[in-house]
Amino acid sequence: MWIEKPLALHVEEGRELVRLSRDQGTVLFVDHTFLYDPAIRKLRDLIAQGELGKVHHIYSQRLNLGRIKRDSSVWWNSAPHDISILLFLLDNAPRTIALHGYRYLQPNLEDLNMAVLEMSDGVSAFIYHNWLFPENTAKLTIVGSKKMLVYEGKFEKRAVALYDYSIDRNSTTVESVEDRPTTIPAKVIAEHTLTGLTDQEPLALAVSDFLASVRHGRAPLSEGTFSLKVLEVMEAGDKSLRSNGTKIKI
Repeated sequence: MWIEKPLALHVEEGRELVRLSRDQGTVLFVDHTFLYDPAIRKLRDLIAQGELGKVHHIYSQRLNLGRIKRDSSVWWNSAPHDISILLFLLDNAPRTIALHGYRYLQPNLEDLNMAVLEMSDGVSAFIYHNWLFPENTAKLTIVGSKKMLVYEGKFEKRAVALYDYSIDRNSTTVESVEDRPTTIPAKVIAEHTLTGLTDQEPLALAVSDFLASVRHGRAPLSEGTFSLKVLEVMEAGDKSLRSNGTKIKI
């Protein structure tokens, strides 16, 4: 069974779909296409190999002007992409979410939102969506203790840039107030564009994984149990939004 993201609109419905799939022995595939982008897989490898050091912060932006939905908010339309990528890249689970949303274009649907997620190991993640924005981008920025990385996810201009940077650590450890400088020197010292990551079409890879899962009776990468975790974050975010941005446990 191939389901367009999200898995469902409520966690209980999602759990029922996962249960039915398990009981009937069918493949439950949810179309989180970005998981099949070779660039996203490369990002996961870089994080796992420690290339970025300890991940401190992730900032995800999905912005455009031109495709404004009448049947869903920007959160429910766009967040499945960002949350699935976040959960795929990091091994730790999200702990809390606070979501603020705004309605400028339609009286009953948010067209702009900002979510703040706190992960279980201290990583912070901001997710920004906006349907009223002059730039068309799906950008992901990852800040690590050693390096930083920027991924552009729009398929026609996909790219990954890796940044070496330096911070004068000695300036952060001076104990005497009188001896402390007024600033901490920090700068980018090198930029590398990663090549060979955009030759394959993610949707074609997703279809291949789905068909192989059906033929061989195995779980696909974008399977129901994973998507249920995405839905849990989505629903917690929606609950926070309806509570004026209150921080909600996931």
